[in-house]
Amino acid sequence: MTSSPPRLIVEVCHGRHRGLKAHLAPGLSLTVGRTDRSDVPVRRDRTMAGVHFRLTWDGAHGWVEHLGGSASTSLDGQPIERATLRHGGWIRAGQTDFQVFVEGRPAPATSAVQPRDPVPLPQWWPQRADRAAAAGAQLATAQPLYGVLDPSRHPQIIPLVRASIAPYRSLFEGGTAESLHHVAPHLVAFGGVPRLLSEIVHRGWGRRWAIFMTSDASFEQMRRHLRRFLMVRLEGRRRPVFFRYYDPWVLGDVWRSLPPRQRSSLMGPIEQLLFEDALDLRLRRFTLRDAQWN
Repeated sequence: MTSSPPRLIVEVCHGRHRGLKAHLAPGLSLTVGRTDRSDVPVRRDRTMAGVHFRLTWDGAHGWVEHLGGSASTSLDGQPIERATLRHGGWIRAGQTDFQVFVEGRPAPATSAVQPRDPVPLPQWWPQRADRAAAAGAQLATAQPLYGVLDPSRHPQIIPLVRASIAPYRSLFEGGTAESLHHVAPHLVAFGGVPRLLSEIVHRGWGRRWAIFMTSDASFEQMRRHLRRFLMVRLEGRRRPVFFRYYDPWVLGDVWRSLPPRQRSSLMGPIEQLLFEDALDLRLRRFTLRDAQWN
């Protein structure tokens, strides 16, 4: 059985459109610009042409072609009219930076994040791989599936997501989202992207990379809900503190201590919370109906 050719992914890397993605199947092309005449409109950059550049992909090689007239297009810092793309290449159009990836081929990590493997269960813990395989099989059938990833756990988390077609976005906003992009929690929609889910579970199980959830809510509805819990007030403290509920081991402890009303508030549009158990790394499942360990 042969695998299908990879797709080409283009992503906005900075600013208010950061995380906007599009992808190309082999044999196709798409245009990027400021207006709806483009396949991928970047409306907030008024320095871009209405149709600024075109990307073409044949399954092995890609090209970028300038279409914006006097408004230039640059590839890796050099103005171009037409040029061959490389995996991880940077395109600048107007005041917007894009990066292109070949699906499933993550770029080298560039952040200063150091891997944070938990001490009680190191990489060689004998049952980790078996638990990860079992969890991956169960998560693959859970739909629609979202995840909140913690990039502070490992520098390869963000590159893995960027090299997939999965929609993702930081739960932080504004300048905080820009400056802490490499460590901020990110919401990811896994629907139709089994390769990314497999990578995250295989590499991150037992290392507290993510929590997962099922919901029929839209991506933006989920993001608004999850942002509500980033800061909480603790008894005896005047100022709110960050709540790392997206750490699966923290979430397990917190859930057991919450009264029903607070559990209901945390769940909101979420149908199931799924994550690794700190004691044995089995996949645990919380629902409002059950409100107990399964």
